[in-house]
Amino acid sequence: MVARRRLLHCGPLTVATVWLVGFSSAWAEDGGSDYLVDAPLSTPTESLYLIQGQVGALYMHRTSDPGSVLSQNGENSSFFQSDQLNFGYQPGVDVDLTARFSRSWSLDVRGMWLDGFSAQASRPFDTALSIQTTPVSSFASFSTGGNAQFGDHSQFSSGEINLRLSNIDRVGISGGLRYARLAEEFSALYGGSIARLDQQTSTVNHLLGFQVGADLVIWSGLKDRLRFDGFAKGGVYVNEAKAQYNDVFTSTAGYYVPHSAANNNGAPAFLGEVGIRPRVGLTKHLWLTGGYQVLGAQGVALATQQIRATGSIATLHPAVSMSVDTGGLLLMHGGYVGLEAGW
Repeated sequence: MVARRRLLHCGPLTVATVWLVGFSSAWAEDGGSDYLVDAPLSTPTESLYLIQGQVGALYMHRTSDPGSVLSQNGENSSFFQSDQLNFGYQPGVDVDLTARFSRSWSLDVRGMWLDGFSAQASRPFDTALSIQTTPVSSFASFSTGGNAQFGDHSQFSSGEINLRLSNIDRVGISGGLRYARLAEEFSALYGGSIARLDQQTSTVNHLLGFQVGADLVIWSGLKDRLRFDGFAKGGVYVNEAKAQYNDVFTSTAGYYVPHSAANNNGAPAFLGEVGIRPRVGLTKHLWLTGGYQVLGAQGVALATQQIRATGSIATLHPAVSMSVDTGGLLLMHGGYVGLEAGW
């Protein structure tokens, strides 16, 4: 009690000196960096917090499908290809939650959702068209010309759970399970003066697999208040893909022929992701984050590629054959901005 009274009667400089000596001793005993949490506005190492959460907005661009010829004109040349559809950029959501068990081990749960990738195109034609099914479906009814309209819609979402080890300074490695869903719908309308063809193909991909990844602090400064992180992850997946085809052919001569087909297929696939995430410390527990990332999937069924996997529709019989083409490549890239908090 006497010592406490003496300390209380000392000047501010003495009190500060005593605190610094105690702080320096604790710093030396425990490696120092873990006590950055006592410094205002610093960004501490991740090992300090039992729970970390991150919520952010994505603004991603979905690249066009490879150039599959969907239809040809009477001269046997390409009339329309899938890479003529431009999806542009669309918003999305990315949520991440990390629970730490020790300095080295943590469990990470993440979900992302991207919806509304849409593309439209329109082209006139003045010769007979053939639809690039297998075999090719030729329609002399379109020889008088008309207009063709195309549309494509795509949705992607995923969820993952990873176990992370970070006993190497500024480097973490992880492994876990990830599920992803890719759903697409492509439509084509060929409207002529004496005939009309409405087409629609849709696909749903369910990917489930194991992934491994790594993250790295690329650079940090201003007592760790400004930091640049990088990450990469990838894995092999089983893709259970389903495809469906529907069309209706009508003409002024009185023909009304609907066609339909469906199939499913299990195939291997690859899903990978890479990105960079700068972040700025706002307080001891809150950061502003941003960045750029790329996500790709190989071995998926894209809606536009199912036209050539469908049998001939130039028939009066409503049932047609169909397989599932899982050789597609999905590629998305874009920016991210969000907030991260730790407790």
